[in-house]
This record gives sequence, structure tokens and C-alpha cells, in this order.
Amino acid sequence: LASGHFRWVEHGTYDHLYSVMHIPEGADARIGWQAMPEGTGAVVFRSNPYGRPLWGVFEVQALVPAGEIHVDLVMYTESDRVLKFP
Repeated sequence: LASGHFRWVEHGTYDHLYSVMHIPEGADARIGWQAMPEGTGAVVFRSNPYGRPLWGVFEVQALVPAGEIHVDLVMYTESDRVLKFP
């Protein structure tokens, strides 16, 4: 968030929203941040920077209860090539 590459969004703002963590309400709120079961792991993305179609893989990790999210670019390639994920 500090670098400006990612930002908080309101629910319903975008068609594709990838939930990584949440804070439960009610009695479970004291637990703090919790990871969403489907929110971590490898995520395949498509992009078109400078008119050059690419696709790649991000690895998403959630550190709880601290509430930290790590998003690491694993690899990317041109969209007409095979994407090999280690």
C-alpha cells in the first residue's frame, strides 16, 4: 500500500475482487486478522503493458494475526508462450 501499487477498495467497486484476509465480527473479533482459505497461494494474471500481452503468476501470503500481505511475482512471459510455474 505504501508503494502505491496496491490500494484498499470498497466491496462491490470492481468485478474481480480477490479476498486475502478479513477481520471477523462479533465474538471472534478479538482473534484479529484471519486468512481467507481461497485467498492465498498462486494467482495467474493477464496484463497488457505497453501493448505487449503478458501473463504470469503471483504468490500471495497472508501473515495472521499481524494482518500483513505479501505479494511476490514468481514469473511472467509473453501470452503465446507456456507459463511454467515451479
